Amino acid sequence: MAILLSTLVATGGSTDELDLREFKNWQDFVGDSGDSHSDIGQATRTVNGVSVNRRPGSSGTTFTVPSGVTKIRVTCIGGGGGGGVYGSTYYGGAGGGGACFASGEYAVSPGDVLNVTPGSGGGGHKSGGYGGNGGTSSVTDSSSGGNAVSVSSAGGSGGYYSSTVGAGASSHSVGGTSLISGTTVGGHGAAGGNGSGYSFGFGPEGYGSGGGGSAGSFLGNGSTGGSGHNGGYTYSAGGGGGIGGTGGRGYGAEVNSASNQYQDHAGAGGGSASAGEGDKYNDGSYRAKGGQGRYSATQTADFNDGTLMAYGQCAMDYREGTELMTKSPGARHGDGETVVYQLRNPGGGSSNTSDLTGSTYIQRGAAGSLSQYDQFTSERTGEAPKTGTRNKSYNGVLGRLWGGGGGGAPCHDTNFGYYNHSGGDGGSGGGGGGAAGATTSWNSAQRNHSVYATWDWTNLAFRHNDSAWTENGFRLNGHGGNGGALGGGGGSAAYAAAGAGGIGGGGGGGGGHYSGGSYYGTGGPGGPGYILIEW
Repeated sequence: MAILLSTLVATGGSTDELDLREFKNWQDFVGDSGDSHSDIGQATRTVNGVSVNRRPGSSGTTFTVPSGVTKIRVTCIGGGGGGGVYGSTYYGGAGGGGACFASGEYAVSPGDVLNVTPGSGGGGHKSGGYGGNGGTSSVTDSSSGGNAVSVSSAGGSGGYYSSTVGAGASSHSVGGTSLISGTTVGGHGAAGGNGSGYSFGFGPEGYGSGGGGSAGSFLGNGSTGGSGHNGGYTYSAGGGGGIGGTGGRGYGAEVNSASNQYQDHAGAGGGSASAGEGDKYNDGSYRAKGGQGRYSATQTADFNDGTLMAYGQCAMDYREGTELMTKSPGARHGDGETVVYQLRNPGGGSSNTSDLTGSTYIQRGAAGSLSQYDQFTSERTGEAPKTGTRNKSYNGVLGRLWGGGGGGAPCHDTNFGYYNHSGGDGGSGGGGGGAAGATTSWNSAQRNHSVYATWDWTNLAFRHNDSAWTENGFRLNGHGGNGGALGGGGGSAAYAAAGAGGIGGGGGGGGGHYSGGSYYGTGGPGGPGYILIEW
């Protein structure tokens, strides 16, 4: 029998009279980045007076079952595969694959010790080659070496270029003599998207890259990243996959002089409820919208990151930095407890940690009935879900995978014209938007992902820094949007960094270019592995 909150009070625990969850206390662990250019750093979480480092490193750590606890739930997500890049003339890089998801409940005794090893994310390739493979996340009991408790979830594979995509992970297991029958949940990761396989032979055209695949989730298998287009005078990348839909496909000109085709678009990121838009030809009024979120509102009563829409769409006028910051990303919803985070702050400054409240949630009809594993408050019609009342609700970010995909970038904007343009970040459970550009001009962009993006511990994904949205800065340089938790990163344009995956998500591919090594992009890092233990 699970121990109720009345007997164990954790930091940040709920005292809500409607909170019927079986598991109200939790500790989580995050793997290493696996990418030298994308540092995750360290954070701690204190439960029942015990402070634990959330990133234990490659050697892993141990977890001791607290006093009085006789039932736990263990969830593992492997590391995402990194995006690849060709690094020579022609061809677009392919996206990395997403990781598996595996979860089960176990009968335990107080004092039992578990070995906890979250897998590393695969590094994005920087000069030409395969992205790194994501590592396996695992939890086993120490006393029997895994005979009693054994949960394992493989990581996604790294992508390379053209159709050599990163494969989604397909190996996960939940077993052991202490496993409670009927409690297993699992899903495979999804493959990354293709990069352009063409070689037109006229210059200086670019070649579209593929988005990263999403991890599996309690909803089932993940969704593939969108493919980059063949390229030409304009070129665009695919969006990263979300847990509820594929990333959109980019569209490019395929000719060496096509002023009427400057209005092509990259693919948007898949959302937690539907696929990202894309594959749109020569339409200056079109905006490639991210896949829908599973709720239409963007704020919870306990978290607001400043995003105005559940799904992202990139502005046509890239001079409007505030519009880009608030409309291009999909909504992220925090973990329900932590309030120290990088918050989008259109009003100025690099961050804002205000805890804004007052908004309510509306259940999306398009998403259908929600799983019992969501933090969803059916007893509070019209109110924002807080800790959730479904008895199987996951804690933290895994219970709040409600966001939409990031917006796909246009090849041309109404203010700056024919530059590279960057995709929006994916929301919780959503993929990042793809980047796009035109060959008449590009900025001397920074190909180092960490210059413009930072790991956000509250949302378990990388996000673009507010300081990056300067008038002639990041938004003109053709970087792929970062995936939210479990989502894949968007592919990059030429001479730019692709987006990273959130926990378990694949990184986007690096854009290709006619001039080869002078202007190719770089692959995005796969998201680190993740382990959640609840009691």
